[in-house]
Amino acid sequence: MDDATKRALKEQLLRDAEAWDHSVRGFQDIVRNAIDVDKKIARDLMKAFDVGYDDLRAWGAGTETPEDYQRHVIVGKIRELLAETLGS
Repeated sequence: MDDATKRALKEQLLRDAEAWDHSVRGFQDIVRNAIDVDKKIARDLMKAFDVGYDDLRAWGAGTETPEDYQRHVIVGKIRELLAETLGS
């Protein structure tokens, strides 16, 4: 994937995360897309929440769903990581 496409996907994901309606399905989509678009985001999420890659994949697949509060914190972290990446 070229850099321009990757940047466009990150920008769209950031818009999606900012417009998130707090639904479980939206959370799954955001997590799945975040870890697919940039592996650095996946590493940073694993580090921030002390989880493994399989846990991230489970969140994105919907086989595991964190509590409501934790979903808000996770999406907030994804927004932060995307903004940081796009700002540089």
